[in-house]
This record gives sequence, structure tokens and C-alpha cells, in this order.
Amino acid sequence: MHACRHGRRRLTIFDDVDVAFAVEHEIEGHKIPMPSIIRSANRMAPYEIEREIRDAKTGTNPRAWAMSWLGPWLLLPGAVRRFILRRLLANPVRRRRITGTVMVSAAGMFGMGTGWGVSPPSYTSSLLIGSLGRKAMPVDGRTDIRQVLNLTVCVDHDVIDGAVAARFSQRLKELIECSSGLASAALLSIESDPVTVMVPAE
Repeated sequence: MHACRHGRRRLTIFDDVDVAFAVEHEIEGHKIPMPSIIRSANRMAPYEIEREIRDAKTGTNPRAWAMSWLGPWLLLPGAVRRFILRRLLANPVRRRRITGTVMVSAAGMFGMGTGWGVSPPSYTSSLLIGSLGRKAMPVDGRTDIRQVLNLTVCVDHDVIDGAVAARFSQRLKELIECSSGLASAALLSIESDPVTVMVPAE
């Protein structure tokens, strides 16, 4: 799940997970999503990851990409930008430094109700966080109203088999539902209803 293609016949697997995400910044009166990366997120506590995200939002994260290059970059023809990106991302080590190893995107924060999403196939694996809604779910032989978080796991099937992706999605669902990694229940923002996670693998 954490492999990166290196040419046609080789794979590179990194020990640390560098999570790429986008944060909106206002530039000349326009809201523009700017990329940022949390390095070695697998070695961080949840509060440390949250701090990185908050720092990226306020522009104080030293790991956030500089915004000054955006204007000149967008002035280049599309064909030139694609050629430069292909050359830059051909090397897995350089690609990790520029784009991270996985992507997480939160589309559900802009709407209400149940919703899914599909992220662009630019990473071997990526996670798209949909909306949080309430549904009637079967629980221990009865029907209960639960909060349901919609997640979409997208994978590159040239690298990852479908069975592997399905097992990963199920394990991810279990870890989220049991609040794995949280130091105490005081860190949870939801105080009453448990959250059921629905994760389709694409």
C-alpha cells in the first residue's frame, strides 16, 4: 500500500508515510488550495498531526510549499508543465520530497448529507474523506441511528492487488471505529453516538 513505481519493473517502498493535503489560502482575493506535507506522520501522535495541519492553515508551517512560485508556474503552457512534472516525479525519492507518499483530502467539509468522492489517480494510495451523516444501521440484531463517516480509498491497481486493498480498507475501518492511536477519550470530539465508517475501495 505504500509502494511507488520506479520505472516499469521496479517498486520503491519508503519506511515513513509523508501525507500530502491541501489547505486553502487567499491570494489576491481568490481562495486557492495550496499543497502541504506532513512528514513521517506514522511516527506522530494525533495532536502533533493536528498541530501540523493548523500551522499549514495559518501559513506558519515550515514544511508548507511556498506560494510565490504559483503565479509564474500557471503562466506556463499546460504541455510544458506536464513535461516538467513527469521529469521531476520520475525519481521516487524526489517525488516523495515534492508530493509526499500518500494523499488525504477532505471534501465533506464543504457540504451536508451523505456523500462520496474519488480522488485523482496521482498516488499509489489516497484517502478521500466524505461527509458525516446519520443513518439507520443494524447493530446487535436491532436497528440503531448511527453517525456514518464516508471514506473512499483509491489505489493504483498497477501496484496494489484488489484483495490487498480490500483488507487494508477493512483494517482501516476497524482502527478508526475503535479510535486507535488516541491517548484518551478526552481527545474525541464526538461525545455521544459512535461513528460507523463506510470505506469502499476504488
